[in-house]
Amino acid sequence: MSKPSSTVTPEATHETRRKLLLAAAQVFARLGFEHATVREICEQAGANVAAVNYHFGGKMELYRAVLLAGAEEKWKRYPDLALTDSEHGAEENLLSFVHSLLRQILETDCCDQNSHMGLIMAREMVEPTEVLEDIVNGFIRPSMEMLERLVQKLSGPGADPDAIRRATLSIIGQCLFYKHSWAVMQYLHPKVAMDEAEIRAIAEHITQFSIAGIGTLPRKKGSRRK
Repeated sequence: MSKPSSTVTPEATHETRRKLLLAAAQVFARLGFEHATVREICEQAGANVAAVNYHFGGKMELYRAVLLAGAEEKWKRYPDLALTDSEHGAEENLLSFVHSLLRQILETDCCDQNSHMGLIMAREMVEPTEVLEDIVNGFIRPSMEMLERLVQKLSGPGADPDAIRRATLSIIGQCLFYKHSWAVMQYLHPKVAMDEAEIRAIAEHITQFSIAGIGTLPRKKGSRRK
């Protein structure tokens, strides 16, 4: 691969990379990884067809860069998904986590028509690529482990580990319902606006509902509920 001409400035190189990422996000969201082509991405970015290989090393690495950049941006925008479980009380931390997760999936995916990351991640969940492991290990796993510790605190000592795991996943499931059923919800409850007040109310409901359920989790053999 030839080196760029000495007349190409670092600013121009950075701008080409930025345009490729933006164009790739749009094309991957519309067509998915398999059907997206490097040629179409480069044409939309106004770049030479060799630019993807030069800047990223290939289509898969460009896809990886798009997903990781999008995930990092979301986690920066919603920092409560990375709360340490000792910053506040367990109930307050759980509410902050649920509220932040709902805002992430509802504000950007349901209400922002210009967002592409929701579509790309939805495709990735159905047809996972090797990039999913990076997303899980870099972003999802730390948040899930923190949430599981919150559930453990709320359940008290002696709760069955499998029950804690299932309760943790149930909290996530309640939040994701509003994402995956958004179109249906508009038919069932057309007068309900998914605005800031409604998202907050849903967060409080899920938190209260979950805390009530966590209080009934089965104990490990030989353990007693306090």
